[in-house]
Amino acid sequence: EQATGESVRQIVTIKVGVPADKAREINKLIKDKGPKGVSSQTQANQLRVSGKKRDDLQQTIAMLRAANLDLPLQFINFRD
Repeated sequence: EQATGESVRQIVTIKVGVPADKAREINKLIKDKGPKGVSSQTQANQLRVSGKKRDDLQQTIAMLRAANLDLPLQFINFRD
């Protein structure tokens, strides 16, 4: 929409967290197709995925990126 002068204004909707139905879908996907030894649980508006091996977690991240979830994914606190 037009703003003052030559400026333009845009209205944006920001999503925070993972909706409950999408969280269940991701949990099921990890349990069905994820590597053995990787578990996931829902915490408030985010999903916590844990596993013993770094390679398993990287494989899970690749699987989730390849899945068509219609949700932007962000991976944080990934450490050795």
